[in-house]
Amino acid sequence: MDSMNELIIKIVDKATERVAKELVIKGLTEHFGSYDATFNPDLESILKYYTEAGELFFVALDNEKVVGAGALIKENHEVGRIVRMSVDKECRGQGIAKKIISSIEQAAKDKNYKQIVLETNNDWYDAIGLYKSCGYIQVCDDGTDVHFTKNL
Repeated sequence: MDSMNELIIKIVDKATERVAKELVIKGLTEHFGSYDATFNPDLESILKYYTEAGELFFVALDNEKVVGAGALIKENHEVGRIVRMSVDKECRGQGIAKKIISSIEQAAKDKNYKQIVLETNNDWYDAIGLYKSCGYIQVCDDGTDVHFTKNL
């Protein structure tokens, strides 16, 4: 991220949808070594899956380039869930994910959610550290995934 530019967090739109999809797929491929679209049908049409369903998919833009993404979906009427957190490998460690999470948390409050939950693979140590640094409390490690919660 160029320190001369301010990071912009906004809702995905037609202009950013394709790049947001590519960013998330790239992150999944980096971690798992491959990508299987059958496990990720929501990425085939982010606008349809998220926006048209009333969910929120955010993108982080640095100088109009998509450098991060994250989404808020409804778990129930009081709880939201963070999904699809991803930051471009070249831009990690610059606070982008924290800014996305902050925007997601504000949106959750606007939706009157009382709590946010999320999960990540138990070997994504950077993600685990990020969530803990943002005040999320680990509630379970099921051997594959680590589950977190945060009261708003």
